[in-house]
Amino acid sequence: MDDNEIIKLFSDRDESAIEQTRLKYGAKCMSVAFGILRNAQDAEEAVSDAYLSVWNSIPPEHPDIFPAYLFRIVRNQALMKLNFNNALKRRGVAVQLDELEECLPSEFDVEQAFDERQLSVLINTFLKTLPIQQRRIFICRYFAGLEYKEISKKLGIGLSRVKMSALRSREKLKELLIKEGYNE
Repeated sequence: MDDNEIIKLFSDRDESAIEQTRLKYGAKCMSVAFGILRNAQDAEEAVSDAYLSVWNSIPPEHPDIFPAYLFRIVRNQALMKLNFNNALKRRGVAVQLDELEECLPSEFDVEQAFDERQLSVLINTFLKTLPIQQRRIFICRYFAGLEYKEISKKLGIGLSRVKMSALRSREKLKELLIKEGYNE
């Protein structure tokens, strides 16, 4: 089933929309949530909450790119779950978000900034300018919440190359955000 058909099911309030979403994107949703939470039960709960959130938001929302919309909601649910759990050790996505904070002005809260549509569009546009391998590293690190070692293994490249690519991407993003008026 294609994404427009799934969105139509949500708009029509057809409960099979959730099942179709789970069938098509369930594994990736779990991967995103697990990458942040590092706990299967918490990840399942975050994904379930995300499905409910999508159900409640369509309509009136009509996302242009359904997977991006869905994964953003999954990521946000996982972040809320992570905050709720109030982990003593800051690991996983909290560390990655700290790395991205240096790109954003001080008055922005990173989690809120990622939710703002204008900034989201800007970051998506930025990602399209990156070479494919650099884009994959950025997405694995900052959206899927993978550790550098996991990215290195997954992409079959050296650890130092992964770290340097992430650093360069953050620097480019910071330059773009300053250019676009998101300066301190």
